[in-house]
Amino acid sequence: MTRYEFLKSCGFTGGALMALLSCVGEQEVGALTRLPDGTLLKPDGSPVEEITGSGPDPDYQITTEELEKIQYLYRINISDPRYAKLLVRNQYITLGNTFVLALSKEGKYIAATVVCSHENNRTISYRFGEWYCPEHGARYNMSGTGLNEYGTKGIKVYKTAFDGETIIIYE
Repeated sequence: MTRYEFLKSCGFTGGALMALLSCVGEQEVGALTRLPDGTLLKPDGSPVEEITGSGPDPDYQITTEELEKIQYLYRINISDPRYAKLLVRNQYITLGNTFVLALSKEGKYIAATVVCSHENNRTISYRFGEWYCPEHGARYNMSGTGLNEYGTKGIKVYKTAFDGETIIIYE
């Protein structure tokens, strides 16, 4: 159990929780630790990597003709201002209270269910190359496999396709 999880289990939240964590010179942010110099560390102690590059990588694009042949579950046009975050790597949005769609640090669109398998909360997000649930700290890799005791059941991950203008989510 991390310091963050312990203090949260004691009933500390919000500013009180952050104040207690900052008193020791490091701050746990969910499953991450922020050192006094601002460096973020993953749970395994390795530093969070800087994002190199921006926007989707053209190597992951397919033709519009190929995209139109795929039966999709959800479809968006990237030029819609509501989806502007998806033009920045390591950013994500929630779609229809069903999917989380992100632009990975590599520049590929990725998608997963928004439902955490730990307690079925609709709180899954994408951060630092993992799917994450802030409720109890459940962590999942990009394939949906759990990375800690809260994520043992795994989550559903979907395929995506992008033609330079349209992103689809499909099975």
